[in-house]
Amino acid sequence: MSTPTRPRWTAFVGNMANYIDAAALISWSTVLVIYQQTRSFTPAEIGFGNGTLTGAVAIGALVGGWLADRLGRRPIFIATMALILLGTLGMIFADTLPLVLIATALAGLGIGADLPVATSTIAEAAPSSASRGRFVGLTGLFWLVGALIAGVGGGVVGNLGEVGALILLAHIGVATAFTLIARLTISESADWLAARAERRSGTRTSRAARASIRDLVRAPHRVPFLGLLGFVIFGVAPGLAILGHYGVYMLVNYGGGTVSSASLVSLIGLPLGIAGSLLFVKAAGGTRRFRYFTIAVIVLVVATLIPAVFGLNFATYAAYTAIGAICAPFCGDAISRIWTQQSFPTLIRTTAQGTVLAVNRFAVAVITTITPLLLNVGVGFVFGMIAAATAVSGVIAWSVFRSRDQESEFRDDVVEFVEPAPRKAAV
Repeated sequence: MSTPTRPRWTAFVGNMANYIDAAALISWSTVLVIYQQTRSFTPAEIGFGNGTLTGAVAIGALVGGWLADRLGRRPIFIATMALILLGTLGMIFADTLPLVLIATALAGLGIGADLPVATSTIAEAAPSSASRGRFVGLTGLFWLVGALIAGVGGGVVGNLGEVGALILLAHIGVATAFTLIARLTISESADWLAARAERRSGTRTSRAARASIRDLVRAPHRVPFLGLLGFVIFGVAPGLAILGHYGVYMLVNYGGGTVSSASLVSLIGLPLGIAGSLLFVKAAGGTRRFRYFTIAVIVLVVATLIPAVFGLNFATYAAYTAIGAICAPFCGDAISRIWTQQSFPTLIRTTAQGTVLAVNRFAVAVITTITPLLLNVGVGFVFGMIAAATAVSGVIAWSVFRSRDQESEFRDDVVEFVEPAPRKAAV
């Protein structure tokens, strides 16, 4: 397997997808609120706009992953950035709700399609298993930095009306344009080129023999694929959906806090999350990665029970946020991407990643929709439910990846595939 000459550059440019994902999701929501004030958008229209973005990201992840396994990483890698840029420019110039929704859908499709392709490009560019873990582990760090800059930017320019919306969108546009130009310098994945050549020539290797989406639900990939789906549905989706969308809402309405105090908790959580991501990047390529995952899941379950047992207030929510911010990189989306990349061969790797991401986003959309109903039962019930779901995800991951964490299809991609010998007829 040939190694790209600039794997670190490829990792940086690829991980910009996560920066843009976070910046767009947060900035888009802020822009829609601004449009509520300047263009008289109704709450229902704002909700439809946010739902359009979330749904488009999920659909894009499915389609983008499938296309990248068939057409190559590089063309999809570039096309997705162009689509995000087109959607962002459309959002800047859109003056009616239908045009805003079209621009939102274009940007969401581009973001969703880009995430699995970028992750596979990063993983396949890494020269070793250790560097692969670190490079893919950077996804959470880039996402948090994008969220931090977009959140601070919204706080600074959010009261400037249309000018503020233009600044927020321009930030996404500039980041996307830079990434698009940078990606032109990255060549096609050597792994993908080799797998395609082997398949076309009839060379029987493991990576060339498996190129159908049906292989995801067949042995030997069925167990890790279903395990990953269960992990992101129970472990990643509930916390992202409920606490990401309703954290401030719960603290203000059920915890006796104010918007300012809730924002302060967020400011505490972001730098701790960045610190946790840096620690995870250091550990992601090592042999103790699963041990750290197990510890992080247990600690996160206990932290989630703090508001459930002692009630929701500023202190309990701050304690949960601080602990969760450090633990989440070790037992959340970042490690699920590492497992996805190493569990599937080249020609279905991006399809698998796109499917896992899509299922996660669809689950987030469903849970976000029903959260108000769950809060009617009680905020303690909601935190207890998140703790239980996190525990279930930990059990699923422990059962599936305890023995697979250090296994990798990257080691087996070039192994010759031997057809089983036909049985002799009974005499």
